[in-house]
Amino acid sequence: MSTIVTMSLDEINKLPPLTEEELRELEEAEPVPDEDCPALTPEQLAQFRPWHEVCPHRGRTRPEKTAVSIRIDSDVLEWYKSQGPGYQTRINEVLRAAAFREGADGQA
Repeated sequence: MSTIVTMSLDEINKLPPLTEEELRELEEAEPVPDEDCPALTPEQLAQFRPWHEVCPHRGRTRPEKTAVSIRIDSDVLEWYKSQGPGYQTRINEVLRAAAFREGADGQA
């Protein structure tokens, strides 16, 4: 029975390189069946598409940002700021969720 160990990237980087024997064992190891993640059939694999074909942002990792100036109630802004760094991103996420929740006619 093997033991799972959690390590930071720094700890992993400090490990000695694998020996030739360890590398050979890894190469020769049989896959371990996992009922939560069954092997895919060739037909299922053929349905996969590159991420840039299915990404809603057409290949960009995130939408382009536009600088704007808007007026927000002071208490609302202070609340977002009090939640720590990234308050502008959180405000954007709330606006995005509201925008895409609305129907084509603009009604929520």
